[in-house]
Amino acid sequence: MSEVLGGDWLTLAHQAKDLLSQHKGKIGLHGPSWGLDISNPDSDIQKITSKRIDTSLSICSYIGADQLVIHSPYSVWNFSKKN
Repeated sequence: MSEVLGGDWLTLAHQAKDLLSQHKGKIGLHGPSWGLDISNPDSDIQKITSKRIDTSLSICSYIGADQLVIHSPYSVWNFSKKN
């Protein structure tokens, strides 16, 4: 993931855009998730997580995607409300 989102994502995004050029339906991408935790309180980790999500949104925009799926840490947030 870091090789793409932290590097030359444009080459792969261009290939995907070409492959999807005849597609008439909606396009959605799954956001970055492996090793990233949007609930992490460490500001350094928050910065890289935000950067990866921002890059994913740029890819969505480039290829014409309608949505980016990002899973919230519901169980973490829900757990903290119970205590």
